Amino acid sequence: MDGLGNVDIEDVEPSTKMQRVGAILGNIRAIDPTQKTLVFSSFVELLELMRVYLRKKGIKHLLYTGRMKLPEREANLKAFSAEGGPEVLLMSLKAGAVGLNLTAASNVVMLDLAWSPATEAQAIDRSHRIVRSPRARE
Repeated sequence: MDGLGNVDIEDVEPSTKMQRVGAILGNIRAIDPTQKTLVFSSFVELLELMRVYLRKKGIKHLLYTGRMKLPEREANLKAFSAEGGPEVLLMSLKAGAVGLNLTAASNVVMLDLAWSPATEAQAIDRSHRIVRSPRARE
């Protein structure tokens, strides 16, 4: 996998953090299996490890990082936003911080703290934009 050198990540045991995210996602799924969740990290390698963990848990997910080519990123956003699409989008904090509309997500999980709280707030805001219907303007 990219950035992980010679490590066979299929053999990596899940960390406590991964297990906790798995529990959070399980709780969300139990309440409403149609809800979607954004999982942010500043570290792409951590997201790669989360992918392995989610795959083993049978949780449908996609990845969005700055390392990906634009067409692949756009395809993953479209698939995530589609009804019935994957329930989790693993996203690097920098790639997901500015200019995206991710209102398909109801939940946000931050795997680690960013150097700048403003960067975190921008990322979280992508899923909580206020959407007004045309009738609301009347």
